[in-house]
Amino acid sequence: MRKLVWIPLMGALGACGAGKTAQNGPHIPVPTTGTFASASAACANEAFPSSGSIVYVCDCQSGADAKCVPGSDSNDGATPATALRSYGKVIAAYSAAPAGGTVAMCRGGAFSASGVGTIVANNNCRADNPCVLRDYAPTNWTPAHDQNPIIHTANNTGLTLNEDQSKHQEGFRILNLDFEGDGVSGSLGMFLYNDVSDVFVCNATFNGLTDGVHLTGSNAYPTGCFSAGPPIVNNCPVQRRVTFQGNTFSNIASMGFFGFGDSIHFYNNYWYRAGADSSPDHVAYFGALELDHNTPITPGINQDEQFVGNIVVDPGPAGVCDGTMVVAHGSHSGLLVQGNSFSFSQNTRTNNCFALGLGSGTNGFPDVFFNTVVDSNIIDGYESGGIVVNACQNCTVSNNLVMNDDANAGSVCIRVGDNSGDEYDLGNTATTIVNNTCYLPGGYSGNLGITTKGQGAGYVLANNAIVFNGGSSGNLYCTEQHLGLSSLLGGAISTDVSNYTSITNGGFDVTTNGMVRHVTGLDFSKAKTIFDVAVTLNQKLGSAASGAESSWMGSNFLLNTTTNDAGVTTLASAPTGGSGVTDVSAKLGLTAGSGGKVTATYAASDNSLCYAPAGPDLIWDMQGNMSLSAWTAASGFDAASQIAEPLFVSAALSNYDFHPALGSPLSGMGDPAYAPKLDITGAQRPNPPDIGAYNASK
Repeated sequence: MRKLVWIPLMGALGACGAGKTAQNGPHIPVPTTGTFASASAACANEAFPSSGSIVYVCDCQSGADAKCVPGSDSNDGATPATALRSYGKVIAAYSAAPAGGTVAMCRGGAFSASGVGTIVANNNCRADNPCVLRDYAPTNWTPAHDQNPIIHTANNTGLTLNEDQSKHQEGFRILNLDFEGDGVSGSLGMFLYNDVSDVFVCNATFNGLTDGVHLTGSNAYPTGCFSAGPPIVNNCPVQRRVTFQGNTFSNIASMGFFGFGDSIHFYNNYWYRAGADSSPDHVAYFGALELDHNTPITPGINQDEQFVGNIVVDPGPAGVCDGTMVVAHGSHSGLLVQGNSFSFSQNTRTNNCFALGLGSGTNGFPDVFFNTVVDSNIIDGYESGGIVVNACQNCTVSNNLVMNDDANAGSVCIRVGDNSGDEYDLGNTATTIVNNTCYLPGGYSGNLGITTKGQGAGYVLANNAIVFNGGSSGNLYCTEQHLGLSSLLGGAISTDVSNYTSITNGGFDVTTNGMVRHVTGLDFSKAKTIFDVAVTLNQKLGSAASGAESSWMGSNFLLNTTTNDAGVTTLASAPTGGSGVTDVSAKLGLTAGSGGKVTATYAASDNSLCYAPAGPDLIWDMQGNMSLSAWTAASGFDAASQIAEPLFVSAALSNYDFHPALGSPLSGMGDPAYAPKLDITGAQRPNPPDIGAYNASK
């Protein structure tokens, strides 16, 4: 059985499942130590209000305490002794609560949402004076076993917060409830829809449901509610400032969480057998905000989303992980995935089991991620990919421990910049990958540590430890530094497609890998958006300049080669191939006068360590099939990197400790220019720093 790791919190606190049957698993034991326990306990122990508007409700449906005493819907609900009874009364009271008011459900009680309209539309509540829905300890009877009030959702939604008559709603505090789907298909715990903000949900249980929580937007968005910026302005009616903290999501058939919005935060929750049992299902899915349904779809950019300090155990409610655990698609800015642990104790995995997948995934939609951070996570088990990030600009992958013990051939620890997404996706560039520890199986050939694959410039790879736990019959690869060593970064250009549609035979010259390429026949006449211009350019460039490609970066083009040769070595110039070709080199921003420049694909690549016990099958660079010395001679990078046994304190997966031991070649061999200030445990890094996610033990 795998060791379940507790890590400190670092930093501040659809219809996909239609027809799927929830797992009616038992209540599972949850951690009693660590940040999850303290987060949930804080809400469990929150003082009950001693004054103000309070409505009491108590029912004794299936699963209620044996001593439960129900209220009556003919009561006034003013005291526990005169409690109301039905779940319909709970919804009615919460819909009418004044700002700061409380609706309280009896501990040890159980309620049924079957046949009940569960929409709460309350315009009284305020962000600074929220309406509260929570538990209370009954005084007119004493439960034999203290437990949170149960809400049986049946094939309904347990609780819906929805805008009332186009009025913004805000200020809802929901504590200490138990949403039970009882294995019924179509059951959903909570649904937030249509401009609801400032919601806090804590110490709730979402169990045996088809889906745990959905957050979605509006049926229609006002014209002009979003501008891409910079700065980004988003006034579209979506959910904002919604926090789920210290909750338990268990036995969820489809999606533990599905939705989008601004400042959507998941802090210190516990996820057990929640989602990820097939490709469309996930433990948590941060989705796309679609402002229209043209092609490509106009996106809104979701901002300040955080998945922090969560514990994910055994994804796959039926016992098998066959999907990606945490996913984000669409357009996002400032997404933070930090301090989470992912582990397997019982469930098995297929070769489609990934841990994190942030990037391409929507069709006809420009996926892009700005300033995303994946930091200080422990991934103990996956199959194909540990951390996958693409369509990401100015993003960071740091301080992560990624382990695997039974991956198939071709498993990758960290994959960045894969260009296999939708044709409208924006390119990946300027990603920093530093101080990660990859501990990978050596029994299969083709397994890979870190790949920067696809497109971009300005990558930083530094201070990473990549270790295979054995040799194999074939090659094992430390890195795949796939791109040519220089790129042509164009200047910002007009995104008004009418500036291009008169061109039916555009072209330019550019030198890649030491050879002049003549790009001609660029026909933009049928373009409807700037993305169509990008698609046409990429298709033509690929055929005209062997091994080259272009990427649309949101305001400019970037040209890369796909080999480890010299890359793009000149600015674009007027076309010299073909006849009647219109020079578009300046119009596309690829000349000096329009802001184009040749730039390094890698800003830095050095001070890393790679090791496998059977040395002859260890290759440093997969793309060029090069040893470390050959890669350094060809590229000029990784002169301070090493092939050496790392000497961890303990690398046994059942009882691991990846701190560098005394005499480890990891100690003090990192580059301080790129190392995070703190290691994965939150300890200050020394100067010079150690290689990998952990400092040496002191």
